[in-house]
Amino acid sequence: MNPQEFHEDHIFRTITYSHVCRGWRDLLLGAPDFWTLVDLQYPTIARAFCSRSHPCPIRVCFIQTETSPSLEDVETAFSWLSPYIPRIERLHISASSSIIRRIVGLVRGASLPLTRLGDSLSPESGRGPTLSLGIRHQEVAQLSLGGFRGIDWGAFPESLVGLTSLVLTRLEAQAFIPIPRLLRLLANCPQLKTLVLLAAILPWPAGVPDLPAVPLPELRNLEVAHSDPRGIVNLLDHLSFPASTSITFHAHGTKDLSLLLPKHFGRHGAAGTATISDAPVTTVCRVSTTNIMITMARPSTSSTLRFYIAPDDLAEVLRRLPALKLLVAGCTHLHAVSPQPARELLKSSVSMSTWKSALTAMPTLRHIETGGAWAAELLFALNAVTDQPALPFPPLHSQFEIAAPALESVCVRERA
Repeated sequence: MNPQEFHEDHIFRTITYSHVCRGWRDLLLGAPDFWTLVDLQYPTIARAFCSRSHPCPIRVCFIQTETSPSLEDVETAFSWLSPYIPRIERLHISASSSIIRRIVGLVRGASLPLTRLGDSLSPESGRGPTLSLGIRHQEVAQLSLGGFRGIDWGAFPESLVGLTSLVLTRLEAQAFIPIPRLLRLLANCPQLKTLVLLAAILPWPAGVPDLPAVPLPELRNLEVAHSDPRGIVNLLDHLSFPASTSITFHAHGTKDLSLLLPKHFGRHGAAGTATISDAPVTTVCRVSTTNIMITMARPSTSSTLRFYIAPDDLAEVLRRLPALKLLVAGCTHLHAVSPQPARELLKSSVSMSTWKSALTAMPTLRHIETGGAWAAELLFALNAVTDQPALPFPPLHSQFEIAAPALESVCVRERA
């Protein structure tokens, strides 16, 4: 869910449009879906919007400010919302966890799991936490928790069968979810399509017996970040998802990207991952100063594996790219265009030997697109003699042997 869809500008823009002229006003008052954003920060306006939006589903938001009702006054201030609770389809709250608990308790009639969800949040007075959720057919369909200092995962809802998106971000250490508890939660989310875990999980605790992999047959996007790569490895070791799932790793500070992957991880899936019928047609490796991205294009699906890295680590990450051979060995296209122009060539942070190391991990490259400050070093690396050419016949002259024996074309651009 995009927090911008709850911005108060949308509300005042709606009011402005309805005051352009009588014709516009009559037209807009007859369009209930135009009034569906309800901001509790403006109770009088919110009540009018709730009335005008009938019978459409409504999106309710509240962002705590200095003038917001106090914790003791929340239930009284928002009691008027009660008749409209069955129509809530989105809820976005940015406030102290104590106020979030109160508001979630107030609208608990919209979905049965909301009672346990509110009770699991530790009461805190400081602003910062954000809760966003979507409701469909009285089931929690999307859930995002960010910035919470404490969450009692033992009191958290056990079954969210309608959940399609789970986002946990910026949690304090006391609120991290243990991987075994996360797996039990995911086992009851067969429709999950999006899973984002950024600074949110604890490594596998010592002494806890191993658990079987949790199947997530509908998963489309997985995004993970953890200060200890072993936490990510433990998680991936216990998930089974389609090979068409796109995965994003926040790998800042990690120079050997293979440390983030289980030993048998390959081609965008974990051990036990279900295979798909349409084999990759092209596999593109894109290199930039901030990420390495591998995209697999198939006749009916496509997926992406992205590693966000620190710019200063780029050269070392490329040098160790052979460690990711299971993922990059089938790359047919390489896109490496530096944002710096070629005239700044001497400032390039990626040397010829580094590019050569990266190219040895991609023996099936057919097309290269390069440019900017990286172009010359990469092209020089192509001319470097390899030890064991992967050619069906010996080269006529060793000096003409290139590091990418399947290469068909090279495109040079000025810069990205």
